Amino acid sequence: MTLTNILEQDISILNVDDLDQVIAELTNVIHSACRASMHVKGRGTKPKAPWWTEELETIKREVVDLHHQLHAAKRQGLPLNQILEARKSIKELYASKMRDESTRHFREFCELQTKENVWSLTNRLLKTATPRRPPVTLNRDGTYTTDSQETAKALLDHFYPGDSPDTLPRHHE
Repeated sequence: MTLTNILEQDISILNVDDLDQVIAELTNVIHSACRASMHVKGRGTKPKAPWWTEELETIKREVVDLHHQLHAAKRQGLPLNQILEARKSIKELYASKMRDESTRHFREFCELQTKENVWSLTNRLLKTATPRRPPVTLNRDGTYTTDSQETAKALLDHFYPGDSPDTLPRHHE
């Protein structure tokens, strides 16, 4: 902002159009400063697990390629046994490597715990989290319930209405 003359303008004498222009300039300065000083997350990129490796990515690509080969062979009427066996073995390898890598990463996480162990940390976090409660008020025919007792009764009446008398012949049967 110090590199522009935006701070030197007296906004009290500006009309609406000039003020809009100053706001747009200020917004652009802030955006460019943020882009220059912070990492901008790319659009459409899915975050990967912290334990994800290049080896897992390579095996995943092999599974996807075999899947595509399988469908192409199926469309062409070619025999599928060899591709199915290869796909099955590579998927088993992929699942095993993922399981091993995530377990290894979790073990490293557990070993990094110092003063408090993982379970005390987890229990402390769970204890401080507020439990989810059902709504105290409920809109019923344009009016709201006033307390939890009335809300509970309204929910029970709605989902479990009272039984009607057995008036149909099939009821008697």
